[in-house]
Amino acid sequence: MLWQVIRDRKLEGHKFRRQVPLGRYILDFVWLNAKLIVDLDGSQHADNTPDKARDAHF
Repeated sequence: MLWQVIRDRKLEGHKFRRQVPLGRYILDFVWLNAKLIVDLDGSQHADNTPDKARDAHF
């Protein structure tokens, strides 16, 4: 649902990219000009050690 709102510059003309590889990670959504990463995780990621390492990296 989020992608439908932000794709094709629908969010105030800002260009987001989807499923962007960066290093060893795949980022859900990225707004490159603002260096903004949007990562959507479900509850299964709440106590996930690799996810905590990824969050600390970014």
